[in-house]
Amino acid sequence: MRSHFQNKNYLVLTALFDVYFSERGDFEKPDDITLPDIAVVCDKKQVVSKGCFGSPAMIVEVLSSSTALKDYNEKFRAYQKYGVKEYWIVDTANRMIHVYCLQDGVYADRMTYGEEDIVKSKLFSDLAFPFKSVFHFS
Repeated sequence: MRSHFQNKNYLVLTALFDVYFSERGDFEKPDDITLPDIAVVCDKKQVVSKGCFGSPAMIVEVLSSSTALKDYNEKFRAYQKYGVKEYWIVDTANRMIHVYCLQDGVYADRMTYGEEDIVKSKLFSDLAFPFKSVFHFS
């Protein structure tokens, strides 16, 4: 993703940064804070030394056995509530990528991609890649 977005005016942030969500716009006293694996931010003014204030355009979470329930439940609901336009869940154990797109405030549009598919973003129409080109399974 970083190489895809490098010549565009977006920032790709990877793990060890916080995303601060606030219904009131008070990011010093946020309603929720998450630590996503990858986020694509369209407005560079959102990124501060502490992390990202407000919803990134896209968030990607890579499942592990210890985070799967949180990624599918808590984070799913938070990202939907705070308006993350596209949420990807990468399930390496089952060799799938779930892409959720926000429509009228809910993740109503969902695609699931497997090993033989071309993974596509709905939000960033020029972002597409063969599943196998990124994930190598034995």
